[in-house]
Amino acid sequence: MRKRRWPVRLGASLVVVAGSLAALRLQAGVDAGPKNVVPAPAACSVSPVGAGEEVTPQLGTWWKTVDRLDPTGTLVGRQVFVGRNGAAAAVADLAAESAVSGPVGGVVVATSDDGSQSEIRLLSVRDACSWVAYQTESVVRSAILDPKGGTLLLHLLDRTTRADRGIWKLSGAAGPDADPVLVAPSLGATDATGGTAAAIAAIGIVWSTELRLDARGSKLAVQSCGDGGCLIRVVELRNGSAEPLVVGGPAQGDLLGFAGDELVTWSRCPGLPCSVVSWNLLTGGGRILVDETRSAGLTGDGRRLVAVVASDPGSRALEVDPATGAGRPLAGFPPGVGPLPGGRAASSGLEVAADEIVIGSPARDPRAFRPGAPAEVVS
Repeated sequence: MRKRRWPVRLGASLVVVAGSLAALRLQAGVDAGPKNVVPAPAACSVSPVGAGEEVTPQLGTWWKTVDRLDPTGTLVGRQVFVGRNGAAAAVADLAAESAVSGPVGGVVVATSDDGSQSEIRLLSVRDACSWVAYQTESVVRSAILDPKGGTLLLHLLDRTTRADRGIWKLSGAAGPDADPVLVAPSLGATDATGGTAAAIAAIGIVWSTELRLDARGSKLAVQSCGDGGCLIRVVELRNGSAEPLVVGGPAQGDLLGFAGDELVTWSRCPGLPCSVVSWNLLTGGGRILVDETRSAGLTGDGRRLVAVVASDPGSRALEVDPATGAGRPLAGFPPGVGPLPGGRAASSGLEVAADEIVIGSPARDPRAFRPGAPAEVVS
């Protein structure tokens, strides 16, 4: 699903692949065994999210995908297991072309395309049920849930041409026949002149698109990546008339998230270790937060970046303040683990508090980690 045309940063990807081999070991004692043990979700009688209602966090809820292969090794579908703490609640079948995000308020968003129709389902971990939130003849490439208002934000493609149709929104409570509203047009249809037009042209053909919300749910970052780098459009969700801010260029890599009035991304590089960069939304300028990084994660509130950096010998963990770039050794960080990737690179998700990140390794279960222990400041 995630197509990349420049050399991929393999470090984070290796964590994901290896993690899938230890399928479903999400918490100590998780029982997410064969499908005849974990039930399929029932049909929800009502949507698990309310229209215009802020969702209540359900920390410890999780999802994990497992690929289904035919005898030749070809991907023919996926299963997504959902659960909380030490138990799996349900397992749902997805098509090979699918994507999963969340959990948000204990709700997992699963998109699946059968070749003629795309469907978005909301999987409630608490009630072990599934709600069909949207069906369309277009291709839903991915979708995320806004915790502030129960709104779904989705990325659509034209089924025939695979052309980008832009980013749309709809209520998670509306049902399969809802009419979504356009939030951001496709990159090619964006009204751009001067430097913005040049920046759009520079990235070339777009191979991947990522969506991220800020902590207040008022800004949406839409990152488009191609052979020539990445570009982020920041959409004001509460002011539809405002022109999106555009930041990016050849140096920009995968998006990590919002940090106040800045965006944090990887730099574009052929492999790990790599730099992590902060981009100012007002000036468009970028500054390096930390070099030689092997894995990194940003807390949901954007106040702390956790980076595992290369050192001699081995590696060490740092806590970095995105606002100032000041870093310090991270006391109490477990050895042999690192922050896990989110977005379309993820094969699992865990709901954590706004001041936490998700960490893990091929040999250990993903779990929450809260940075912030006192330590000596370093340059």
